[in-house]
Amino acid sequence: MGGHLYALDFDGVLCDSCGESSLSAVKAAKVRWPSVFEHIDATMEGWIVEQMYTLRPVVETGYENLLLVRLLVEILVPSARHSSVSYMCKVSEGLSVQEILENWLKLKPTIMSEWNEDRESLVDLFGRIRDEWIENDLPGWIGANRFYPGTADALKFSSSEIYIVTTKQGRFAEALLKELAGIEIPSERIYGLGTGLVHYYLRSKILEPMRLTLRNRCNSTCFLLYTN
Repeated sequence: MGGHLYALDFDGVLCDSCGESSLSAVKAAKVRWPSVFEHIDATMEGWIVEQMYTLRPVVETGYENLLLVRLLVEILVPSARHSSVSYMCKVSEGLSVQEILENWLKLKPTIMSEWNEDRESLVDLFGRIRDEWIENDLPGWIGANRFYPGTADALKFSSSEIYIVTTKQGRFAEALLKELAGIEIPSERIYGLGTGLVHYYLRSKILEPMRLTLRNRCNSTCFLLYTN
């Protein structure tokens, strides 16, 4: 008997989490760099969250949102600038959102070094802030996300084997699937941040075993849908 297997990314494919990830990043950035936010008011925070929608395409892993938020603070408050990114982008008047968008791959390692940051600490902080938000205000956290129209029903009524392969921490994807979409996917089918490299899992845990199966199931197909 034939069948399909779908290995789906989560953010940007099933779920629009830009609002939640931006708000969580602002919360986390305030904890990480409190002095940088001394002159940031609610209106400025609103502008930062709004600009994060523009910058979302450059984000590969959630912790990068914190770095982007701090760069946006540097745009708003020149006295908060503690990086050489304006010089790198050859702009004397300061960095712009468009320049961040166009130069992110070279900006990221520079600011990580200049701000003396490490990836794991930022990942842990970002996860902790989300955990605290969920614990204190689950409806608010859930409401800051949305599934793209039709995706929840497609998953719900699918007869295919579904895997989630995401750079999001798996527990958050699992919570959103359950609480927002009403779908329970077994945790062993959710490969999130912390379970290893995404492409390693795609290959070794899903694709290679399926190849062995597909040899004996001529009508079976494996589909991948993944986005940065």
